[in-house]
This record gives sequence, structure tokens and C-alpha cells, in this order.
Amino acid sequence: MITDEDLRLLKDSARVDYDAEDEYLRTLLKTAEASIIRRTNRDRSELEDEETGRLKYDELRLAVCLLAKEWYENGGVSSPGNMTPALYGQDYLVKPFIKLVDDA
Repeated sequence: MITDEDLRLLKDSARVDYDAEDEYLRTLLKTAEASIIRRTNRDRSELEDEETGRLKYDELRLAVCLLAKEWYENGGVSSPGNMTPALYGQDYLVKPFIKLVDDA
């Protein structure tokens, strides 16, 4: 779940000081969150706080912000040959949460 706090973090990091693109930024955050969760190979319920519905790990919330910021600033065009430091940072934040094997 994307909150006003998440939106503020993205706007601050991308230096957006107006509200005209808030819905677009929320869409980027929602899509980035879904992408990060999918990347971990975990169910959303494993990563979300039951009470708030937000991701319960600061690292994953920051990774969502970094990915959304990258898409906002660069139009989402990235490949392994032109990965920005933000994408390497996002990858570094997510790797510890990646589930490698299914629980039996």
C-alpha cells in the first residue's frame, strides 16, 4: 500500500515540489512496489505489515522509491548496459529478501 509518506519521499528525492503529477507518481510507486515484491519471490503477505498494509522493511520501501524515481526521471528505459547507480542500489537493497527455494 502506498501512503502519503511514500509519495513525499519520492517527491523529495526527485525534487518535485508541485502536486500536478501526484497520481502519476502514485502509479509509479504502486508498479515499483509490485515489481519489488515479485522480484523477492515472496507473497505480499510475507513482506507487508498486517496492521498498516505497508512493506515492513525499510530497505524494500527505499528500493520501491529508487525504482519509481528512476522510472520518473528516465522514462523507465534501462538495460544492463545503462543501469544507473540508483538501480544498482535498488538491487542491493532487494537481494537479501529474495527467496531462493520454496518452503516445503
